[in-house]
Amino acid sequence: DPSRFEEPAQVFALSGGACLIRREALDRVGPFDPKYFMYFEDVDWSFRASLVGYRIGYQPLAIVRHLVGASAGSGFTPFVRFHTIKNFWLLYLKNMPTLLLWRHLPKFLLFQAFMLASSVRNGVALPHLKGLGWVVVRLPGLLLWRRAVQRDRRVDNSALSIMITQHLPPQYRRRFKGN
Repeated sequence: DPSRFEEPAQVFALSGGACLIRREALDRVGPFDPKYFMYFEDVDWSFRASLVGYRIGYQPLAIVRHLVGASAGSGFTPFVRFHTIKNFWLLYLKNMPTLLLWRHLPKFLLFQAFMLASSVRNGVALPHLKGLGWVVVRLPGLLLWRRAVQRDRRVDNSALSIMITQHLPPQYRRRFKGN
């Protein structure tokens, strides 16, 4: 629906390829987390900013040209799959408030099963499993990072659920309704 991008609006996540961040927000939320290296570092920052009460806006007059995959390639490369899997788990476990984490865990795990099947089909199962291994090995530290992020949270679960889902396409939004 291209018309939904014609007016400035609040969105859940900024794009690290094209964003301006107020110094005050950067000081409060911190920089992009280097553990991500690539992929989802911008969503992680956005999630942390949302948890402490910042809003992220979209400006349709800004024009940016972004060549997807220019740095690491695109599609099902081992490099892309490793970082995508590692970072998706890191994003979910680090930022999702406990109640929402448990509530959405079945959907998250189902999606992860589809991702694993896709990795097997596309010949990148080993990097996929290495990404999972990265998370498992670092789980104690991840729980400490999570505790720090959640300690600073100022937004309640219902407001956060709305922020996460309001800009999803309708077919996905319905799946989260009431959660």
